[in-house]
Amino acid sequence: MYLCAVKLRAKYHRDPSNGDVYMFMSKDQTKVKMIHYENHAYYVHEKCLSKVILWKR
Repeated sequence: MYLCAVKLRAKYHRDPSNGDVYMFMSKDQTKVKMIHYENHAYYVHEKCLSKVILWKR
């Protein structure tokens, strides 16, 4: 989990310990991960989607 925080700081220049929630979606859009920092610990929540939703722009 610590490596995720290091990558957020390096790539996006954001501090994950400020209370923000970061969301990542897999390339095939079947999984969503949320990462946040609370009470001196990192939490990861993962949701597997049973139906693929393609986002249109």
